Amino acid sequence: PPGWKTYIHPEGCLYYCYDSVVNFDRCSRKIHVVTQVDLVHDGVVETIEKLAKLAYSHTCQYSSFPMNVDLVLELMHIGETVIAGYYFVHHENRCLFWLQDFDATVILQECSGVTELSHMRMVTAHASRRHIDLFPHTSALHSQVLRQLQQIIRFAISDCMTSEVSAVCAFSIDILKNTLDLIKDVDGRSHQFPRSQNSSYVKWRTIGFRHCQYLNYHGQQCARLSRDQTVHGDTYQERSLMMRCLAPFLFNAPYEHIHSLHKLYVDSIVNQLDWRNFVQNLNAEMQDFNLLATVLLSVNVGFLAIQSVDEGGGYSLSQVASYVSVISSFGSMLLGVNIAKIDSLCYRCL
Repeated sequence: PPGWKTYIHPEGCLYYCYDSVVNFDRCSRKIHVVTQVDLVHDGVVETIEKLAKLAYSHTCQYSSFPMNVDLVLELMHIGETVIAGYYFVHHENRCLFWLQDFDATVILQECSGVTELSHMRMVTAHASRRHIDLFPHTSALHSQVLRQLQQIIRFAISDCMTSEVSAVCAFSIDILKNTLDLIKDVDGRSHQFPRSQNSSYVKWRTIGFRHCQYLNYHGQQCARLSRDQTVHGDTYQERSLMMRCLAPFLFNAPYEHIHSLHKLYVDSIVNQLDWRNFVQNLNAEMQDFNLLATVLLSVNVGFLAIQSVDEGGGYSLSQVASYVSVISSFGSMLLGVNIAKIDSLCYRCL
């Protein structure tokens, strides 16, 4: 469309940008609009431009309204009704804002107990970086951001080397080292990097670290220093009567698994790295059980094949115990294979 520029995200999606200067009754604004709406359809361009001018016209009543901001517009279909959604992005302050009161529950619900303004600002800064990740051409990557990311990764590597439950990030040491090697190839001699691929990748990694800081109350009095540390004080339900009765017969193995799950699920947060390690250990344990069950099954079959054992007519104590062992071993093998298959599918989905 005339006046609009088309950009392609490194991942392949299409979005549009529009720059213009509009004179209103009380002021003049330089508008910059970003949208992912398909502008090819009839009337869509006119609708987006009218909405943009309407939004900027309301900014004339604010004398302190910043100059260089992005306006993101989207058309949302709710039933047969089309509703326009928007937000402004101020890149210098790294924040999102609206012209009306905005219920921030939607973006704050991931972390409960957010009361401090400094903690809320981390959410808006994270959202602004997410905006650049979605629309990398709207902002150049500053060399300062690259240096900060390198410092964060170096500290995260050293912290993960000294602590198995580091709360600095949710990545393994191998991923951190590979990331550090990748961003070293980015040319840091210039002040800004207009390349969308570099900007998108660096911002994507920065988003991951900042998101961990938000979830772990970074900079707050109640900051979480390790992944298994609770901030709100988790409470667990009392064990059921069936578990209390069956646990001793299972050598208290259910209690061990529950204890491991409690360490994984802290304040309604599950770390992906810890979950993968838990699934890997569970699969290894199931394989050991299957191997043991196979050996016991072979031993019991060989034991029952001995002629002197069959003197009891199939009802001797040793024969009954061997039959029970055969059935248990066979059931353990089937159960172990099914659980390993389910865990393998869940692991590939991570």
